[in-house]
Order: sequence, then structure tokens, then C-alpha cells
Amino acid sequence: MARPVGVTIISVISFLAAVFAVLTGARFLFAGNGLMTTIFRERAFNAEAASGWPELGAGLILLTIIFGTLYALAGWGLWRLKNWGRILIFVLIAIASSFELLRWYLTLHFKISNFVATAVSLTSYLVVVLYLVKPDVKAAFLASRSGNRT
Repeated sequence: MARPVGVTIISVISFLAAVFAVLTGARFLFAGNGLMTTIFRERAFNAEAASGWPELGAGLILLTIIFGTLYALAGWGLWRLKNWGRILIFVLIAIASSFELLRWYLTLHFKISNFVATAVSLTSYLVVVLYLVKPDVKAAFLASRSGNRT
């Protein structure tokens, strides 16, 4: 069975998300006026005020590496029609949806643009999930697993 076009699109988007995560992590780490530079500059001037900031910065860089790797793995799994790639996408979507809702909930001032952005993100996540659970798309992953792929 051939790879469905939507799976290819989702796979490419996953690879792009992985590249974005790597570039974001690199920006945090290497940019001249980046997050880590600011954190360490503040720590040099006032160690007590910056307590915990370097750990937070290191955690952010680690998270970008972890999520970049997970998105790359999910993209590869989808590209090769591996069911674990499909399941990994579901997990990543659940995590992203949770963060999106938490970010929206913790916004101090209601803005219609934040609401629209959250609605668009959650709708796109839902579309991906609904597409990947369609019987014909699911069958493509199951056919690949049993070795019936042409």
C-alpha cells in the first residue's frame, strides 16, 4: 500500500518542527544577546537575583533537544509508515495541546488574537489526529507492519 499524501505532509511538518527546535535551541545557546547570555550576565552582576535562571535556561535547551529529536523520530516513523511513529505523533500532539491550553489559561489579559491562535492550533491538532485514525490511513500503517507494502 502506498503512503497516503496526508501522512507525507504530516511527516514533512514533523521534520520541519524538528529543525525549528534545533535552531531554537542553538539560538538559546549561541546567540550573542540570547537567553543564556542574558542569564549569565545577570548572574555575574547579582548571583542571588539570578538564582535558578541558569538551570531554567539549561532546561529549555534540553527540552528543545528532546522535542526536536522526538519530532524527527515521529517524522521518520510516519515516512516509513511505522505505527510507532503514528502513536508518537499522538503523544506529541497531546503534550502540545496541554501546553497550548496552559499558555492560554495563564495569559493575564484576554486578547482575541491569543484566543484565535489557540483555537487554530487546537483545531489543526484535532485535524491531524482525526486524519491519522481514519480507517484507510490506519490500514496503511498496519499493512506496512505486516510486510504487505508494495
